[in-house]
Amino acid sequence: MRNEPEQERVVTRRGELRRQWRQRRAAERRRERLAAGSGGERFLFLGGGLLVGGAWIVLTLVVMNIVPASLVVSLGAYGCSVAGICMGAVGAVTRHESNKRKKRFTNESAADTLLRSYEDGPAGTPAEAPGVSTAPEAAYSSLPRETETAAAEPEAVVWDFNGTILDDVELVVWSVNEVLRARGLPAVDVAFHREHFSFPLEGYYLRLGIDIDSEGIAAVSAEYHRHYMEHVSACGIHAGAHNALELVREAGVRQYVLSAMHEPKLWACLAALKLVDYFNGVYGLPDIEAAGKEQRAHDLIREKQLIPERTLYIGDTSHDLDVAVAAGFESISVAIGHESVRRLSEYGQPVLADSQELTRYMQLRLSGRQG
Repeated sequence: MRNEPEQERVVTRRGELRRQWRQRRAAERRRERLAAGSGGERFLFLGGGLLVGGAWIVLTLVVMNIVPASLVVSLGAYGCSVAGICMGAVGAVTRHESNKRKKRFTNESAADTLLRSYEDGPAGTPAEAPGVSTAPEAAYSSLPRETETAAAEPEAVVWDFNGTILDDVELVVWSVNEVLRARGLPAVDVAFHREHFSFPLEGYYLRLGIDIDSEGIAAVSAEYHRHYMEHVSACGIHAGAHNALELVREAGVRQYVLSAMHEPKLWACLAALKLVDYFNGVYGLPDIEAAGKEQRAHDLIREKQLIPERTLYIGDTSHDLDVAVAAGFESISVAIGHESVRRLSEYGQPVLADSQELTRYMQLRLSGRQG
């Protein structure tokens, strides 16, 4: 559990991140509106107004018998032809400009945007236009940096395990549904899980209708873990995560695992996946109740003498973002695990839409060490 000052600091920081994100989105929308109203489009409005005004004046002159009707018809036909040609040309230019803007805002990968944000301006200056990933669940991937060290090569990388390295979302949903089925409660699907999963797990179980108060979190957690551990050996590693682990190791950067999983079970999973040798330390929880891992983050910093602002934390849940804030880590989210892009994007932190983007992101961050 967080103490009250730490809880207040996390909540305050979360509000700051969300406010920064909203400000950047508002700035983008203003730029789009200004661009949409410039150039050819403004000419169209002006030209249309002039034509309507001119037609009204000429019609008035005809009615008053000041100008012959035959002359008006000839001039009108000629004027309409010229106006049609001009407006057609302006329309083509406008469509071209619109397509360029659309491409700019929708055809950049999150990793490309992150790279540009490193190269543009001084530290702390967000990218000119955060890009939108072309993955099925698009996420704005901006990089609000508060210090120059945020963009520097990390001295250590801390990984979440479940959902970030281990591709276990479907197994988790199946195990939860086994617990629900035993109580006659409706099953959930992956989409629901990714929108509502949360830490501590006690809150998630309550949302699903499980009477934690009468059953006790320990009993429910034991039942869930029995189903989960029976089949976890069938889960694989996210391809991009495995590539990123290898990149970090080749760069000589220290790596650690920080997980809400029971530590003995975490060691067993890492051994089965042949991942133990990648890490300089493994930090799990002392029980199976998955209450949270902020205290273990502080243990990791103290025991391994990490410099928080030079440490990159990679996770797949909002709890990981809370842990990063509490520990002072730089953080990035990957939307390949237990929470959706929508939820992760609310924090205003970088969100990578798939594991391949994670590989490219780590290549960018470690490029100086690998040169």
